[in-house]
Amino acid sequence: MQDLPFTSADSWALWDVPAADLSTRSNQERQRLFGTAYQAEHFPKDLLNGNLEQRLRETHYVLVGINPNYVTREHLRERRFLNFHGRKGRLDYRLAAAVYGKPLWGTFMTDLSSITPPVSRRVRFTAQDVAAFEQHLDQLGIPATSTLIALGPTAQHPLAHYAHRPVASLHHYAGVNGSWDADAAHQQIMAILQQGANTQSKLA
Repeated sequence: MQDLPFTSADSWALWDVPAADLSTRSNQERQRLFGTAYQAEHFPKDLLNGNLEQRLRETHYVLVGINPNYVTREHLRERRFLNFHGRKGRLDYRLAAAVYGKPLWGTFMTDLSSITPPVSRRVRFTAQDVAAFEQHLDQLGIPATSTLIALGPTAQHPLAHYAHRPVASLHHYAGVNGSWDADAAHQQIMAILQQGANTQSKLA
């Protein structure tokens, strides 16, 4: 693996894929199947193919959470990228099902902060925090044109106020978020992708 400055918060939108044919399944059914196939504390590194440096340079979207829910920083080097791949009760598989088969599958994902306070919603971000976050993305080689997709309002608000990259938002998949729905998440993602396509068209 290339010697890139990854942190314990960094990961990729890759999860174990159900063996069932997903092409004709509804969004709800696909979410249920991803839940069944989910492996806790496991990142499918066999799916992370190719040159990571090039992959980062070609990143169009970054999924952004708040902070890791529990320890990832002490994991061994070979167990990198476990953030967003924790216990099944964290419901990360909801996000997996939502992005599968779309350009967001396999994209880079991270948190605004690597700090792990007891309650994520108590985290407050400043302009300096967002600047440090974007500096990390710069160090990884992620383009300044990449869209930051905030997972929930706690991440969306500081990014919308302070980030230099484009910002979009997606409901957070956590169980405490009553707004999550597989169909609604699909619609949100499709709107984000359409907006991105429109932006690229104007730049062309």
